Amino acid sequence: MYKKKLRKAFDTDLIYEDNVKNLADLLGKRFINIKQGIKIGIGLDTSEMRLLDTVYLDMNINERKFSHANKYIITEINPAQDILVLEEI
Repeated sequence: MYKKKLRKAFDTDLIYEDNVKNLADLLGKRFINIKQGIKIGIGLDTSEMRLLDTVYLDMNINERKFSHANKYIITEINPAQDILVLEEI
């Protein structure tokens, strides 16, 4: 299973520990579960596909499971090159 770790520094003017903890909790709630996204060239006609259509995929890359998710929505379409950008639901 692919796991991406993210580390980010935020410059703030906070001086009180309670305010820092509140900010950390707020950021943690927002970024703890980052939805996986993937950009794939599918080699099929994408002209009939629409944004927010649901796509079901079971992705294995080099015999490793890419994601536990198998349900995605289309967030971007490039019909000229048959490329979809998907985000897990």
